[in-house]
Amino acid sequence: MAVAVPPPLIGPGGRPFTAQQSEAIRRRSGSLLLEANAGSGKTSVLVERFVRSVLEDGVAPSRILAITFTERAAGELRARVRQRFVELGRRDAARETESAWVSTIHGFCTRLLRAHAIAAGLDPAFTVLEEAAARPLHDRAWDDAPAILRPAAALTLRAHLDKLADEGRLPEGVERRTASGER
Repeated sequence: MAVAVPPPLIGPGGRPFTAQQSEAIRRRSGSLLLEANAGSGKTSVLVERFVRSVLEDGVAPSRILAITFTERAAGELRARVRQRFVELGRRDAARETESAWVSTIHGFCTRLLRAHAIAAGLDPAFTVLEEAAARPLHDRAWDDAPAILRPAAALTLRAHLDKLADEGRLPEGVERRTASGER
């Protein structure tokens, strides 16, 4: 018996999504990690998943979490979600995107901690350190960490690198070596 393949979804400007993109948009259960080359349509898929979750599934924008790697990407994602809602005649939903959790991991953590600063034992006016200011604190914390934590951290990193190597996805210039130094 042949399995019916649903037709590709239509996105902004009437552009059809690919079969893989349509599948990623349709899949609503669980978390989803999109990994693809630049310019392959990841942001378009995320925008469409967001919009359809709101319009088809009744999910409030404030209940959606979308994490990106850069502030620029987060801003673009939020703008494109708003634009798509406007294109679909849903200005009310476009306005609601301001309450959505669209940010970097740092932005997400900062927003969460600000919302619960007192419970977390933080000054509500805390600031996030810039990388240059954080580096010496990181180094000091690493130096002060109990010796037992270092091997655990090294094992976790090793397991991650082994997985990447097994998948043929080690970053360029990183070599896999055994404990005896073999490649």
